[in-house]
Amino acid sequence: MRAKPSQQVTVLTLFRVSLAVLVTCSLLYMARMYAATASDGSYGRQELRLGQASAVASRRIHAASFDDAIAYLSNVDLDAGPVYILVMSGMRGGDYWCGDCRNVKAPVAAAFAKAPPTARLLEVSVGTPDEWRDVSNPFRTNSLLRINRIPALLEYKGHLKTTNLVLEKFATDPELLEYLFRVPEPRVPVRARDQRAVATVDALNAILDTYDGSYPLFLFFLSGHDSDTRRLWCPFCDSALLPVVYYFEHYAATDAVLVTVTTASTYDEWQDPSSPFRAQKRIKINGLPMLIRVLPDATSFNEYSQFFEDRTRLVRFFEEP
Repeated sequence: MRAKPSQQVTVLTLFRVSLAVLVTCSLLYMARMYAATASDGSYGRQELRLGQASAVASRRIHAASFDDAIAYLSNVDLDAGPVYILVMSGMRGGDYWCGDCRNVKAPVAAAFAKAPPTARLLEVSVGTPDEWRDVSNPFRTNSLLRINRIPALLEYKGHLKTTNLVLEKFATDPELLEYLFRVPEPRVPVRARDQRAVATVDALNAILDTYDGSYPLFLFFLSGHDSDTRRLWCPFCDSALLPVVYYFEHYAATDAVLVTVTTASTYDEWQDPSSPFRAQKRIKINGLPMLIRVLPDATSFNEYSQFFEDRTRLVRFFEEP
């Protein structure tokens, strides 16, 4: 059956309208793509960036609770690549209720996007403010994390143990984050490399007795390692260790030496006035951690007395001639 003339006009009109809409949508899409690629330099780079974003998203895992984090970590394969744990607050009103967590969100995401493609980042929520304040919650008590402040970023070492703690304000430093994530091309190349470790007063005295003042010598006094967590039992030492080592390696003179001094295996040993490092008189250790620079005469010292979280002053301490 042939269509009537009026039906033919109607079909033709609908076809023309549909074609016009299609052409308009195509032009709008092309205009948006042009604007996006123009701001990024080329279409190829824009396409790569979008692909990278998808790949990064697949390497980020979210756990709603401590138990969920344990379940993931208990079965993860570290031979497939490193795993990092980001401990954050819960959400409220569409964002983290912890202000410091909101501050680290963008820097952590930017640094992790540059990490090797085998790296994975597990983000775990501590829940509500009341849940986090509970002193018996597993984030504070379990040996996997045992932290008292958030945000916290750690590297997972297997067997439900962690290392390389980056805490609070430190987690906003792009350089430190790229160092932790082992970004292939870091912002600042390593300069100072000579690091030594001692655990006895005699070993420390031997270094001081032979020091001739011809190079910068720094001493970093720390606690020993907790047998349960395998991290430093002094929480302030634990959070300062990675930043101090990083800033030394990247900002101290190329011939500088950093000596980490383990003062006591346990808290009880440190509290004992007769313990070796408490009893020695050569260097007065006011508390842990303590960072000092040995002056050329090897009998006087310059102590870093500011907050370790003050990146500018810590870097300046290592840079001073």
